[in-house]
Amino acid sequence: MKDYLIRGISADGTIRYMAVDAKVSVEEAMQKHGCSATSGALLGRLISAAFLMSAGLKNEQDVLTIRVDGKQQNAIATVKANGDVKGYVQNPLLDLPKKNGKLDVGGLVYPGTLTVIKDIGMKMPVNGSIELVNGEIAQDLSAYFYHSEQIPSGLALGVLIDVDYSVRSAGGVLVQLLPPVTEETILQVEQAFAKFPYISDLLDMGLSIEEVVAKLLASWEIQQLEKREVRFFCDCSQEKMEKGLLLLGKAELKKILAMPDEQVETVCHFCNSKYYFSKEHVEKILQKIDSKKS
Repeated sequence: MKDYLIRGISADGTIRYMAVDAKVSVEEAMQKHGCSATSGALLGRLISAAFLMSAGLKNEQDVLTIRVDGKQQNAIATVKANGDVKGYVQNPLLDLPKKNGKLDVGGLVYPGTLTVIKDIGMKMPVNGSIELVNGEIAQDLSAYFYHSEQIPSGLALGVLIDVDYSVRSAGGVLVQLLPPVTEETILQVEQAFAKFPYISDLLDMGLSIEEVVAKLLASWEIQQLEKREVRFFCDCSQEKMEKGLLLLGKAELKKILAMPDEQVETVCHFCNSKYYFSKEHVEKILQKIDSKKS
């Protein structure tokens, strides 16, 4: 089974939608990072949101990052235009008791900030940041769309985690209103989301993401425009890790060489993959620094 993203538009041209089934990707991310239930739900919501927002990237090299800097937890998800996503939480084992029977994601990060960074081929990446509304991510991103991009939006995100920390369901739906926006359409969309069950519950019941969208947007005639696979995928490599060591500078590299270990271990933040460098390799990196300065 593979994760996939769909996008479409209403027949009357008033709204567009993006929706994703992200169960496989969220479970892989949780396993790679050894997440607790609450931290895993936070990471899963960011991953699902990143998938949805990747539909707005136009060029192959475009990259979008969502970052949450919260009271107790920080998290990040980065997605490419092709739907490859990676992400991590700073403290994967951090957990909280459930609140009203649900995982208390908001309690982990609220108060805090949400930042969206778009690297879309301009001289500098485009940044937008807001204070968290409640830390539940869906409403926070809706506020981001409204204040930073002036796009009225409705967003539902959900991650359902079992007692054995496996992911039973994960996904999201993003609905955005198209100009000219009327108050009537805004009210219709608000009412649709207000009546909408938890998306994770619907997916767990066996509904496809297409059926979830049809349920949410039952008042509109909708047309699906695209369906494509998405995945959790980290593009780390030995070469990239070497560049990271190069950035440490001479002083830090000399400290590493002074350590008793026979080799240096580096770990990718995004996927926990480990890469090893011999002391001889580190010495060669030092020589590269010296050659650049001479």
